[in-house]
Amino acid sequence: MNKLIKMEDYVLEQNEFSLYKHNADDIRAYAKLLKSKPTLSMFIPCDDDGNVLGEPSDESMSRYLNSQVGSFDVEYTHCLNYQSALDKVIFDGWSVAKKGVYHIGIKNNDEDVILFYSNGEVFYNGNFINTISDLTPYNLKLK
Repeated sequence: MNKLIKMEDYVLEQNEFSLYKHNADDIRAYAKLLKSKPTLSMFIPCDDDGNVLGEPSDESMSRYLNSQVGSFDVEYTHCLNYQSALDKVIFDGWSVAKKGVYHIGIKNNDEDVILFYSNGEVFYNGNFINTISDLTPYNLKLK
């Protein structure tokens, strides 16, 4: 599966390949994902408080990859936190477009825009999004 799809399609796809019994845990995990509220950290690297993390420079990442485990230098910590946050991103191809006082806008290569408001509301190209399932019509790419 390379794109976000409806649960019905996912189950049918699993059943079509006679994988339903073997992938019951995967199916439950996907159903749980579809019922969850989208968060900014699903699209771009964020810290545990939901703040966007800036991408470390190539030079910093190179030093991070070649450093000793357990280094507590600030640059190392930033690279480690960024890599950990990047591993939690599930949608591919998004970047910060605009930071406002009460919202953060992100965009993808197709210039689609998702606005995350501080009150928890999420809008995709002007449409209110309550759950990940609401994003299925947009064929978002999964990592």
